Amino acid sequence: MRGGGFPLGENLAVRCRDLHFVVERLQLQCPYICSAIRFHTVKRGSMKVGLRGLSVLLGVFLILMGWGKTAWFSDEGILLAELDLWLGLLEPSLSRWYLETVAIPGAGLFAYLVPLGELAAGGALILGYRIQLAATLTLVMIINFHFASGIIFTYGYLTNGFGLPVLGGLFALAVGGAGLPFSVSRGRRT
Repeated sequence: MRGGGFPLGENLAVRCRDLHFVVERLQLQCPYICSAIRFHTVKRGSMKVGLRGLSVLLGVFLILMGWGKTAWFSDEGILLAELDLWLGLLEPSLSRWYLETVAIPGAGLFAYLVPLGELAAGGALILGYRIQLAATLTLVMIINFHFASGIIFTYGYLTNGFGLPVLGGLFALAVGGAGLPFSVSRGRRT
């Protein structure tokens, strides 16, 4: 302490007063710049364009992922082999129970639904048709797939490019994908 008071508090008060004075002077001398700095926000339209770009990119990703699974249409054994591999790697857990009671018994149905869902959702996201619905259903499908494999409970999932980035992008589209520009269903609630 110097001079019997609290130097830090007095010094801070002086600095705040000086800063306030500088800001007022700056506002008087260049009001347009200050208002642009103070009220700088991202325009709603540019956010929508960004979400539309995200929907196209995720749509391409989903179409390519679905295209890689088209062999499942004629041979469900490919999916069964993958599910059996996951089953062998999993310790007793909720994912293992899910594989044994839902995924493996339903493999014949899932062999059609998964590639068809990825292709249809990818096309919908690219075209901009019912983006929120397509993103929500795809989000549920991908979480289901990741849950069944057990990867969703590992550290590696946090660093995997197929994990959080895809889920985050789909979540953003599921929440904010209504009325995006350059969309087939732009005028309607998607």
